[in-house]
Amino acid sequence: MTEITFCLSREEFAQQFTALPEHEAWGALQTGNGRIAAESPLARIHRLGGSDDHEPAFALTAAEPTHTLCTVTPQAGAAESHTAYTVHDGSGRFIGRIIHERSPLGIRQAWRIEDAAKQYSAVA
Repeated sequence: MTEITFCLSREEFAQQFTALPEHEAWGALQTGNGRIAAESPLARIHRLGGSDDHEPAFALTAAEPTHTLCTVTPQAGAAESHTAYTVHDGSGRFIGRIIHERSPLGIRQAWRIEDAAKQYSAVA
């Protein structure tokens, strides 16, 4: 099995790009272990202005040229036992969900990513 590690950086990198309209520059996504090279992110993360701190909404854009890769927004009507987010591609087409819940024993946090057809999923 191949494992890929991603990290989010919110420190200095968010100050280095202009946010999308109605968003704030929030950070960057890159492969690695937490030491991010600000000059080569996989994506820039824009947080929707005014979104709830508990359930924020984000847009990810490519670095250059700037275009929206996907949007991540809280899913209305999710079960109380978990938080779900819908993911749409840059043209607005639904491509999957991200679910945040507790592990089966309730000890740890768990994340699951499902594609739109629920044929593939990843768990962390």
